[in-house]
Order: sequence, then C-alpha cells, then structure tokens
Amino acid sequence: MNTYFIEQARRLLAQRDWHGAHAASVRAVEQSPDDARAWLAKATIELAMRRASEARVSAERAAALAPGDARPWLLAGNAAQDAGERDAARAAYARAVEAQPEWGAAWNRVGTLAFEMGEAEQAERAFERAVACDPSHARSWNNLAHVRLERGRIDEAEQALKRALAVRPDYPVAFRNLARVAAARGEAREREALELVAMRLEAMQSHAATAGP
Repeated sequence: MNTYFIEQARRLLAQRDWHGAHAASVRAVEQSPDDARAWLAKATIELAMRRASEARVSAERAAALAPGDARPWLLAGNAAQDAGERDAARAAYARAVEAQPEWGAAWNRVGTLAFEMGEAEQAERAFERAVACDPSHARSWNNLAHVRLERGRIDEAEQALKRALAVRPDYPVAFRNLARVAAARGEAREREALELVAMRLEAMQSHAATAGP
C-alpha cells in the first residue's frame, strides 16, 4: 500500500500538482514512518514547494533511515542552502559525496555553495570533480567556466563553455558566459552577437514553458 502512495506522490509531482503530491507523501509516511523512500519523496515535494524547513526535516529523517544513500543528504543540503544555513548545507553535502563519491550532481552543489561563500579555489576543484564524474552535466561545465572567469582564466573558461554547449547546444546561460569571454578579450561585436543568441534562447524557452499542450 505504501508503494502506491509514494508512486502517486511522484506522479503528481511530475504533473506539478504540488498539493496533491504533498498529500500523497504525507499518507506515505503515515503508512510507513520507517520507509526512507516515503520521507525522500516528501522532502523532494516540499523542496519543490519552497518549504525549505519542512524539506530539511523530511530529508534528514530519510537520511537517518538510510544513511548510506546520498540522495537525502543532497536534499537536506539543498534545503539548508535555500534557508540560508550554509554550514548545515556544507555538512550535508559532505555526507552526500562521502556516500557516493562519483556523483557529479553532488559535487556541483558542493562547488555552488563554496562559490557563494567566496571560496573560489575550492569551488573550482569541486566543479572539476563534478565534470570528471559526469561529463554530460552541462550546468557543471558552465559553473566551472563561471568560476574560471571570475579568476581571470579566460581561455580555460571558454573551453569549459564549449563542453557545456556540446552537451546542451541551447543553453542560454553558457552563451551569456561566452559573451563575458568575448568582452574580456575586447571583442564587442562578438559579445553582442552572443548576448543576442542568449536572449533569443531565453525567449524561446520561456514561451515553451508557458505554452499550453
């Protein structure tokens, strides 16, 4: 029975029925309070609903029930970071990469937090680890490029952005960072062209997101 409510919660989450998904996840944890999967589903939904404090409690409950699973630790870190609790987020991300050292998404979050905390060198190392673990993750390549831009390493930033766009050719953020590369080189016309590409992609993706079926 509990599997039914977990699957229902996931299905409703995919449909963006936040309240229905949350109600199903509550039923799931009521049915089986010792089921880490139920708490993980509940945490995922609460985080999507921007209920960071509740998401963190649910994620930590899932982590306590399945300490070797990296996913609840990552969710707990995301919730803590959303709530502005950076030390708690750092600790949770550390547990995530300890549980699954080759999970690129977790290293990407480690890098994002380090960059937010002004730790550029640590952030770059984390993003390098992220892309080494998962070369198909465009966001990690873009984040690596961003931190290299901030550190004045223009050529290396450009190479990372080319990798991001090889994975995801319609990634507007990467085009905006390429525009920054062009600006750093004094290439005004190239910068304008790249910014125009980014604007057009953003408009197209915004329209697609709001268009009906």
